[in-house]
Amino acid sequence: MIGTQADATLAASRNARPKPVLLRRCMTLGAAVLGTALLLACEPRAAATASTAPDKLENLRPADPRLSEKYQRACMTCHIDPASGAPRTHDRAAWSQRASLGREALVTSVQQGRNAMPPMGLCPDCSRDDLGALIDFMRGVAQ
Repeated sequence: MIGTQADATLAASRNARPKPVLLRRCMTLGAAVLGTALLLACEPRAAATASTAPDKLENLRPADPRLSEKYQRACMTCHIDPASGAPRTHDRAAWSQRASLGREALVTSVQQGRNAMPPMGLCPDCSRDDLGALIDFMRGVAQ
């Protein structure tokens, strides 16, 4: 009978949940979720970036026609394809870790080749200045 009384007490305590406390918890959680959603909605949004608008990547080109030709010929194929492993053009998040090395280190990396990128990044006629300008363009840094 002791086991039966204990079982009855346990069952009674499970069924006797204080509903006002549960309701307050649900309301607090709901308010927190709603507040977070509203804050995210108010956050300024950047214009469509390369990482969110792949169809626009193919239209991005450096303003300088000479650099635009070099970008299209040597850089664009890998830097618009997420499967290539190369940081995508104008994807600041993807470039941020590399950029922390400094511009000169990035230029040297392109000259020597890195991972799947061959030396000179398929641009044998590019100077160090050209490579730096192309890197700046792909990083989304104003030219």
